[in-house]
Amino acid sequence: MKRQSNIVPPPFNGTTVVEYERCLLGGYLMGAAIGQDISTAVFCRRANALVFQAIARLMADGVTPDLLTLVDALRKSGTVDEAGGEAYIASLTNSVPTAANTSFYEAQVLAAYRARQTWKALTEAKTTLETRPDFEAAADEARAVLAGVTPRGPSGLSFVRVGDLPLRAPDWIVKGFLETDSFACLFGDPGAGKSFLAMELAACVATGTAFYGLPVKHRGPVLYLAGEGQSGLRRRFDAWRIVRQREIAAAPLFMNQGAISLNDPASLVALGSALGYMKEPPVLVVLDTWSRTLGGDDSAPKDAAAGVTALDSIRARFGNFTCLVVHHSGNMDKGRSRGWSGLRAAVDAEFCARRGSYGILRLESTKAKDAAPPEPMAFEFRTVELAIRDDAGYPVTSAVLNAVEWTPPPDAASGKAAGKNQALALDTLRRLEAEERAARGEGAKVTLDAWRDACKAAGLDRRRFSETKISLEASGEIIIELPFVSSGRKDVSESCPSRGYINIPPDRTDTVRRPKASETDNRTTSDNRTDTAPTTGELPLDPGIPPPIHNPEGEDEAPIW
Repeated sequence: MKRQSNIVPPPFNGTTVVEYERCLLGGYLMGAAIGQDISTAVFCRRANALVFQAIARLMADGVTPDLLTLVDALRKSGTVDEAGGEAYIASLTNSVPTAANTSFYEAQVLAAYRARQTWKALTEAKTTLETRPDFEAAADEARAVLAGVTPRGPSGLSFVRVGDLPLRAPDWIVKGFLETDSFACLFGDPGAGKSFLAMELAACVATGTAFYGLPVKHRGPVLYLAGEGQSGLRRRFDAWRIVRQREIAAAPLFMNQGAISLNDPASLVALGSALGYMKEPPVLVVLDTWSRTLGGDDSAPKDAAAGVTALDSIRARFGNFTCLVVHHSGNMDKGRSRGWSGLRAAVDAEFCARRGSYGILRLESTKAKDAAPPEPMAFEFRTVELAIRDDAGYPVTSAVLNAVEWTPPPDAASGKAAGKNQALALDTLRRLEAEERAARGEGAKVTLDAWRDACKAAGLDRRRFSETKISLEASGEIIIELPFVSSGRKDVSESCPSRGYINIPPDRTDTVRRPKASETDNRTTSDNRTDTAPTTGELPLDPGIPPPIHNPEGEDEAPIW
């Protein structure tokens, strides 16, 4: 019986597969171990197969392969020219900047090999079925051929014992903060400063710079997919370069030049094509913001779920990079992200950014799926003058976030510090005061050391004592007159640590403007230019404090001063 069918070639671009093979060999020359499924047979280019064979032999002999030992081994076997020549071999280490992604290249080479083998087996089976009269026997032979190259069942599903699965520690991009192969969300109100945090993270991963003291474990390419305000983002990255003193001109930090829409198939194809041309797959992709890059309604389950599915598909195709979406907080509940609740269920990590008193931006973990949540962090804005001027001759400024000590925010309604740690510490202090008065009289006082020890004995984590103390002092619940501490209210303005700012009521929404010569709040700097004090947020009292960010575009993520 003759059967007619069309066999579709494997969907792998030959040029791309050869590049993956080059990157794989480069990774081995940079010290990566050879995967158990990799053999000479999986390479589609003979030159690459010969190079791999020589590398494997060197490793088996206990010799660390490098360019010198590899060329020498190929010379001895008489295959140096057949393997591409010395120039080609020397270029292998330039194909990949690090060995960290060798496992990804192995997976791509193996996938291409299995696709070729399956295509070959299907072609042979088709020929057999079409030419053999004994159809049943031919079908059995065809099944046997296919069984030799199919690693899983027809559905692609397989099972493995839990005990046979490897037990691995978390693989961090940023130690203790963001894992590899994960999906994360950073949300906050417009203008809170969440984009500044996302940009800091992107620049740190691309350059290998510690993220506020947390080491970057996987340095590599970063894509920053901006939904708007690319020109403003460029200035912010330059401010980062100036303050952190790290060059980003040659760093693998990329930004899109066109719109991205996860709900538009054509946009997804364009994104996949652009990723396919990258020399190395990204380590981190940032979408800023989720609503602008989604291309749909972030409150509509259908649109939001389609966006998450599109991201999962792209991540699976291009090495399971970590994805961070920057999103807005809820309209009513500021402690959650806006829109579809399934987004929070889908992410592995979630962070909330809130702007509070004294302009302090607080970052707290609201979800950590497979690891301990990172410690909360706090930041304040630092204005940075760039090396460009506007059309009126004024220096253009941007900003970066500098880390400050984290303290719990005070309760805005009562002025009291909120949280169980503050309540525990305050109750402990009042108990000690009562005991001291009963034992030594009405004027007896409690020392700071005695209070600290009592708080620890009461169950307060010693690492939280300092921030708890600062919070209670800032809210006026305690008075510290070293070496003593006492409970009691006093004017909060007296106990708050001075930052050189006056807090202005939040209903002041005037925009930043240049001052007129007649205004009394002008201040003239050493270069004879006049800067304006911001008319919202906190007003600098010290003339040496730099001016606020001038943001002519009115970008969504500009800080509110």
